Amino acid sequence: MTGPSFDLTLFGLSILLPVLLTILLVARAFSLMFREPRSVEWKDFPEYDALALRMQVRLPPPKRWGVARIGGVARTNAIRGQVIFDSKSFFKLTPEERLAITAHELGHIKARHSLFAALILFCGTAVAIILALEGEALLPTIAWFAFFFLMVYYRRRGEYQADLAAARFVQPTSMISALLRFQSPTRKYERFLGGLTHPPTGTRIERLRGSSLHVESRLGLVPRRRLQR
Repeated sequence: MTGPSFDLTLFGLSILLPVLLTILLVARAFSLMFREPRSVEWKDFPEYDALALRMQVRLPPPKRWGVARIGGVARTNAIRGQVIFDSKSFFKLTPEERLAITAHELGHIKARHSLFAALILFCGTAVAIILALEGEALLPTIAWFAFFFLMVYYRRRGEYQADLAAARFVQPTSMISALLRFQSPTRKYERFLGGLTHPPTGTRIERLRGSSLHVESRLGLVPRRRLQR
């Protein structure tokens, strides 16, 4: 009787941490996807509709663009096809910077970054459960964290892709100036979470400046030898 009981206990302990972490992360993700912010106000922005059309991103009407106090600058709801702007910080930006931030968020929706990040996390949980069923003690947790950091890498790579979308459809300089305005979150937990899912602002700006040089080169504004340095 002690053998099966021990195996069951070992299974429970080995899978407890991965499952709890997955529940916490998925609950947070789904709250962002399905729960509207308090006192959200839905507005029409024809210039952003035109940008979404150029980027070939379909946003179902009528709730496309929301304004609410969300504590950041903007965020997307990939399931509903919505972009929520912060009622305070977003409207401190210039019109060109707001357009660049919108292109960045639309880039996330088009590439379905949130969906694929969730799939990576679910795969990690499935692998952890299989390893726990095999009687492994530490491997389930190690495997889960391996998939977790793969998801973090994917999310950070997605930020670069969304930045390049803004550079392609608006202007690299507009995205750079918007990043410079909000490069230092004041709260510790915002710095920690932002560091996990977002690359350093300086690195993002350097990549955007590189894309800006290539655009200017195609227009004949920058010598090509400058790009080869």
